[in-house]
Amino acid sequence: MLFWRRVVLVAIVLGATACGVGPEPIGELTAGPTFDLVIEDGELVGGVRRESASIGDTITLMATGDGTDQIHIHGYDLYLELENGQGSIVFDALIPGRFEIEFEESGQLIIELTVR
Repeated sequence: MLFWRRVVLVAIVLGATACGVGPEPIGELTAGPTFDLVIEDGELVGGVRRESASIGDTITLMATGDGTDQIHIHGYDLYLELENGQGSIVFDALIPGRFEIEFEESGQLIIELTVR
């Protein structure tokens, strides 16, 4: 009797493995949006933006202007350093939610990013 229980258990495990039971992959990374930021007098030209991306997108943030502040991407805990008035960062949108992107020193909101 114990022998048959083991046979059935092995059959169930092998069957589940063959059916692909397990964690689902996030998906492939795809080229995503590029957000161009222009900074004048320490502020974002055009004011606060609301942007969106899909899970798995590769996002590019490019900043130019007269700013010297860091730009902080909350939730991902990434920083874009502005040197000589420009900088860029590329990251993968792997965390769903709504995230603030702001000037680190002043705390001024630049982008509200939604990742779905």
